[in-house]
Amino acid sequence: MENDELLQRFLRRYDKPATVDAYPRDLQQFTQFVGKPLSEITAHDVAAFRSYLTFAEWRRVTQHGHYSPTSTGRKLDVVRRFIRWAVGEGVSSIGEVELQAVTATDRRVHNAARRHRRRRPT
Repeated sequence: MENDELLQRFLRRYDKPATVDAYPRDLQQFTQFVGKPLSEITAHDVAAFRSYLTFAEWRRVTQHGHYSPTSTGRKLDVVRRFIRWAVGEGVSSIGEVELQAVTATDRRVHNAARRHRRRRPT
């Protein structure tokens, strides 16, 4: 199943006008950034997208970039929701702790998730 079809199935769950407007753009940006099918996306891909957004946010402050901290948080939130949904659909296998670590916008949440991940037996 292609990413576009999966995106459409996921987005049918939302009906608020602001959500219907922003979420498709955010998810399209994510899937274009990653450039591979959802089934092949890893936590490293999500972390790379987070780094890209963080850099764009920093650039906005220093050189008139594009994303505010609120926009960055929204983009990461919808990616997290989408991946959780995809795991439930059996399309993705990214673990919850790993997903929390790479999408956290609060440094304390990020560090706690990373500590938890290190304690898990491999």
